Amino acid sequence: MFNLYRTNIAGDLGDLFIVYEGGDGAAQPLKVSARSATNGLVEIRTLDVVVKPIQNVGVLTPEQAAETIAAITSTESVLVEAGVKDAAQAKVSGEAKAMIILAKVPETHLQRNDQGLTELRIPKKDMQGFALDPRTLATEAIQKMTLPKGPGGGG
Repeated sequence: MFNLYRTNIAGDLGDLFIVYEGGDGAAQPLKVSARSATNGLVEIRTLDVVVKPIQNVGVLTPEQAAETIAAITSTESVLVEAGVKDAAQAKVSGEAKAMIILAKVPETHLQRNDQGLTELRIPKKDMQGFALDPRTLATEAIQKMTLPKGPGGGG
């Protein structure tokens, strides 16, 4: 439960989102539609924020990982749109979180692409409307995890 209070808002409220950013999980941002004010008050009831836990979860399926990375990516995108982060910060933050998720997926459950690189299959429907691309984010996070460190390597 929460209340947002803001005075002297004139005109359109613009795009409103509820985002969750925490270490224990990830949730898809909720887009909130505001109705006209009644007596100067806008009341909105939203859907529940559903947090997919990642702490205390030993193993994730590729589908669970893809869903979680898509949620992380969309949250980072909303934060960029809101001016809370710039695109570079969001990418670094998203990749770091994706690496935590991917570490919970057995490598044998990840697929290899034509170049032999391990990748996560994120459905196209989960990619619509993102400022950041969850497929690219996941692929780059995997590459950073699997490339050797040091001279000539990644990381």
